Amino acid sequence: MIVYFVRHGEPDYETDSLTKEGWRQAELVSRRLVKSGVDALYSSPLGRARETAVPTAEKTGLPVEILPWAYELSKESKTTMFSEKPTHLSWINGTYWMQPAFRNGTTEDFFELEAVQKSGFKARYREITKGLDAWLKELGYERTEEGFYMPVAPNDRHVVLFCHAAMMRVLLAHLLNMPYQYVNFPFIGNFTGVTAFSFHELKRVGTDEEGNHFISLSTEETEPLVPRMISYADVGHMYLDDSKEPPLNYSTGEKF
Repeated sequence: MIVYFVRHGEPDYETDSLTKEGWRQAELVSRRLVKSGVDALYSSPLGRARETAVPTAEKTGLPVEILPWAYELSKESKTTMFSEKPTHLSWINGTYWMQPAFRNGTTEDFFELEAVQKSGFKARYREITKGLDAWLKELGYERTEEGFYMPVAPNDRHVVLFCHAAMMRVLLAHLLNMPYQYVNFPFIGNFTGVTAFSFHELKRVGTDEEGNHFISLSTEETEPLVPRMISYADVGHMYLDDSKEPPLNYSTGEKF
């Protein structure tokens, strides 16, 4: 199984809807997803994510199922740690999270930080990861106590979840069993960026005359596996529109 986590297009946050540019981005990412052969569509309950799913749904004829737990972190990720005005955890200088005192800590250690305790982040983190694991179990992959995934019903489906940048960092930390502080600040997701995880075990099955290996994706696994991140926030689909300049990194303005 391949799972695509797609960030929503450029939004008008006040109305929780897409801008004109956001709709263009949604159209272009739909072309990419259709070529990938998607089998099921899911979305956050928020308007900007639901609207991003529309072009893909129209092209494939697939329904979009809403996952109630998959909304953005929003106010739950804010803290008053450094001022009286609430500030998003991901906006606090990255050097704070990577101080030697807890650089090698776990996500549980992260929860003990004063900045985190002054927010509602811990409860929201639990809600997202619990929802994610219940959803993946329905799709055929059940999380073990050790943090791996048992393929109880292995398959080769391609599944898409239209969601949000900050909550996606929770997904990354959980799926990769990484301390959340490692992904909280450095990982930036661009609008309609595609993050893909493979739930297949790769098996080398042969070598051609030039020494290149043939690789197969097994759908008959019987052992726990670790999801592999095969892309992060990829916006290559934006090049499908020849009338526009190359896509930009929305946080730095740099061209890809």
